[in-house]
Amino acid sequence: MMLYMKLRSNIRIKDDIDLAKRELSTMFDEVSSIASGKYFEKAGIPAGNTRHTSPVGFTCKTAKQPIDNVLRSINFVQEVWIKKDDPILDNYKYRSHGYANGKHVMFVPLMASSELLEKTYNGRLSEENHENLNRYLAGEKVAMSKLYHRAVNLQSSSTQHVHGLHKYKAKFFPRFVRSLIVTHIEDVPSNLHNEKTILDPFVGSGTALVEASILGFRSYGLDIDKLSCEISKAKLAILGFEYKETLEYIREIETSLQRFSRHVSSKETYLYRFPSIIGKKFQRWNATDEQAQYEKEISSILDFLSTIRNTKLKTLLSICISDALCKKFNIRMMGTGSGRFALEISKTELTSLVNTNFRNLMKILFSTASLKKRSGIQPAHSEVHHGNAKKMPFPDNQMSLVVTSPPYLPASSGRENYLVGKAISMTALDLVKEKELEAIDLNSVGSIRALKGNDDGSLPKAVYHLINWLENDPLRNIKAKPVLNYYLDLKQSLRETIRVLANGGAAIYIIGKTSAFYNAKTRDILYQVKCDDIFSELAEDIGFEIVEKTDIELDKKNKNARPRSLDSYFESAFVIRKSI
Repeated sequence: MMLYMKLRSNIRIKDDIDLAKRELSTMFDEVSSIASGKYFEKAGIPAGNTRHTSPVGFTCKTAKQPIDNVLRSINFVQEVWIKKDDPILDNYKYRSHGYANGKHVMFVPLMASSELLEKTYNGRLSEENHENLNRYLAGEKVAMSKLYHRAVNLQSSSTQHVHGLHKYKAKFFPRFVRSLIVTHIEDVPSNLHNEKTILDPFVGSGTALVEASILGFRSYGLDIDKLSCEISKAKLAILGFEYKETLEYIREIETSLQRFSRHVSSKETYLYRFPSIIGKKFQRWNATDEQAQYEKEISSILDFLSTIRNTKLKTLLSICISDALCKKFNIRMMGTGSGRFALEISKTELTSLVNTNFRNLMKILFSTASLKKRSGIQPAHSEVHHGNAKKMPFPDNQMSLVVTSPPYLPASSGRENYLVGKAISMTALDLVKEKELEAIDLNSVGSIRALKGNDDGSLPKAVYHLINWLENDPLRNIKAKPVLNYYLDLKQSLRETIRVLANGGAAIYIIGKTSAFYNAKTRDILYQVKCDDIFSELAEDIGFEIVEKTDIELDKKNKNARPRSLDSYFESAFVIRKSI
């Protein structure tokens, strides 16, 4: 029997197509590319909403696992068409969720359904939305067809369900991390409790943990940044809510929205103060009155938050407030490595941003609960720990698979300092006191302010060559020590990774393939660092076997993010294994 897989239209980069085929190859014995929509038509399948470039999809034969696992796991496929008499459907309890069309039944995989339904939300998300999506993809006319057409043909990837809860720089793409898990989980050992466990020691906003939980694997996350931990915990909490519980939270949020604007406008509290590093910006601008007004507004919002009695809901609303603060006060590090940063203040009112986020939270809650109810997902247990990747709080030989992305070299060398960008949220939510920020910074991987680490001369020669170049450049010598610290820290985190992995376990590290230093005026490249080669040498020195390295081009959305913004940018995905 044959299954027909139609790719999502917003897949544009060849590397994503290769990932899609590789992913399907772990689930089927035979996977072949489909060149055009005419192939679908000959098979009696509607060719509408098909990609305009080859390949448009795949045929798959001889499944290695049940269809419910396939529909839960695949990431790049928009529609799965299966003949009605295919025995793969015999034990699928959610067969009625497919759309029968002629000789076939069509299913929308979980990931695609999540992306598409997020774009069709119009105040309510119910079984009707799912049915209309299926009918539209099958070529029928449905209510609000323009909305579904836009969702299907939108060329940007969606930050579906809980992934859109909070703005976060340099986070994993959900499709990508899920694909990594799906294609490698079968090759790693179970722990002593016969479970396959997944760890992300640089958890960030929790993408890897969310995807592992959806796929049914127990997972653990670790981060030195308390805000990252709270964002991750909030996402996982939403994922775990039952349907009725979700509806109760939505009703409470609706009530809170009615009180929010009245509460904020009537309160005269004056408690919050910006961290001094932010306050100095307003002083230089001679804008202390503006600073005081913002502080007063933030204080009023925090006062409203204190009136929420439901602890779980209060946590979720606090993350919404944090996201609004990050959007209102955008902090962008300057490139010299001196710690200078630009503070850009959005013209949108802070209360408006908070209000929008509260409404977005309702959409996230409803869409997540609806997908769970329809697909029968029971997320696996997940834990988030506040801690340091250089000294993990886990016993030896516990983890089956590590999936992570440590800070990239530009971040360590001062081009970015994520902690400064989060300082307003972290202090507003009382996650840390201002005096604690420096200690967190000093202990972060590759901190620009950290003291020189214990260098025993064992780093790759390319690292010392780079440090020597930096030390002899008057503009960049301030970056030499942070670069050394970065690689010392990265090596120590690899030591901890190999310690907590089970024998035969694997780690997937995503790093920037290269890092370049530019002439500020001409934008010519002065020095290019082959980060992938350095990482490979570090991992082998620790005792890892390099199983595989894949370079993946990023589909950049911000063309002004880097000095040579039109250059292609690649990440390298390393699969490294601990010997048995």
